[in-house]
Amino acid sequence: MYQIKVSYQTGDSFGSSETDTTLDIEWNNIEAAKRNLVRIEEHYELYELNNNSHYSLKKQDKDSRIKELQSRDWYRTSQFDKKGFWSLFLELDNGKMYAQSVSWCGYFESLIGAEIILVYQGIKFDRAHK
Repeated sequence: MYQIKVSYQTGDSFGSSETDTTLDIEWNNIEAAKRNLVRIEEHYELYELNNNSHYSLKKQDKDSRIKELQSRDWYRTSQFDKKGFWSLFLELDNGKMYAQSVSWCGYFESLIGAEIILVYQGIKFDRAHK
């Protein structure tokens, strides 16, 4: 089984630190997990295009790219998230979509990267139950 671990920078007015989060979703299909890595990267690109005034694209190119990204199947808006910044749809193994909240988008947050990790089920030890 596979999961996705997302690394990002977070902080407050007084400092910042790097952290990561592992998404709760597990995939048996590595190809589905890979497609979701692309979704996360594209979602963050959309977030940056809308929030980073130093982005290097011309306005026309920027608007065109925003429109293109908003047409993707991962794009999700809601009553409380009209621009689709705080969540996205990830594809499950069965093809259904799952609404994933994102912790790596925010005033003090900055996405570093994401990776697929292998989940080993049943391989552990427990010293408390000797």
